[in-house]
Order: sequence, then C-alpha cells, then structure tokens
Amino acid sequence: MGVLIKFLLASLTGGEENNSSQEMADLQEILDSYHFIYKPQLDVFDCVDMSIANYRLLKSQGYETLITIVEDGSMPNGTCLGHCMALVLLPGGW
Repeated sequence: MGVLIKFLLASLTGGEENNSSQEMADLQEILDSYHFIYKPQLDVFDCVDMSIANYRLLKSQGYETLITIVEDGSMPNGTCLGHCMALVLLPGGW
C-alpha cells in the first residue's frame, strides 16, 4: 500500500519533487512498519479495509489523511469498478 500512496502523492502534486525526500522517507518508514494480519481478499479484507487501516495509522502519526474512491473502469455487465485508497497531505500537496 505504501508504494501506491507514494505514487498517488507524486501524481496528484505534479511530481515527487514537490515533497522533500525526507518527508517521503518518513512517510515510507511509517507505512513499511505496519503489517496487516490479513491477506488481501475481495469482500473479506480488500482495498476499503486497507485504506481505513492506513488512514487510522497515518492519522495517529499526525498526518492529515483522506479516504477516496476512484472509479477505474467497468465490468462487461456495466457494473462500475473502483478502488479505495488513503491520501496523505504533505507540505508539497496531496
């Protein structure tokens, strides 16, 4: 999950250069220190559960954090597919 958050931070702020390497390293260290006790499994422990866990972890460390849902396509029957993730505010942006 940490890699996904790092990617989103870079893409939403226009590039990782907007956040200092130390801020990103600190955030990555916090994310790497957290290990889920469950393996990802749809409708059991999925992106929603992981996003909430990361949200709570990062909030407890003093980060301003949001949970967002992104639509990323649809199934052949028209059912929308989406992904839930935690976003983190750093001085350079989300």
